[in-house]
Amino acid sequence: MTLMTAVALPATANAGAPIEARIVDLPSDDGNVFIMLCTREAYEKNIRDCMRAKIAPSGRSATHVFEDVAPGEYIIQAIHDANGNGKMDSKWYGKPKEAYGMSTNPEPRIGRPKFDDGVFQHGEEMQTFELVMRGGKRK
Repeated sequence: MTLMTAVALPATANAGAPIEARIVDLPSDDGNVFIMLCTREAYEKNIRDCMRAKIAPSGRSATHVFEDVAPGEYIIQAIHDANGNGKMDSKWYGKPKEAYGMSTNPEPRIGRPKFDDGVFQHGEEMQTFELVMRGGKRK
């Protein structure tokens, strides 16, 4: 899966509240962290419609705030693109070679995570999520 750089949020009549994503336990400070905030529809139909950001890690962590997020159901996913090639590297059978995390920190599973594995309800107040990164080569 290839992830792009930051995408601006669409303007809405009812501006929402921010969502802060704290990425922790990165294997290293190499490369970048790609983070996505997705609605169910965007996640299941076209992840290119998700709100995205590219962040340089520091101290084996990274933080990003998605501003003015409308109330609704969302999922946050992050990958650590340690080698800087712009995508999630995986072994021939699909297991990720690079670290990854999800909004509710579910237990790892085989295959692409389902939306319901990391879904949360966002309202009219700021929320903060700590995504604990799993996998990847530790330095």
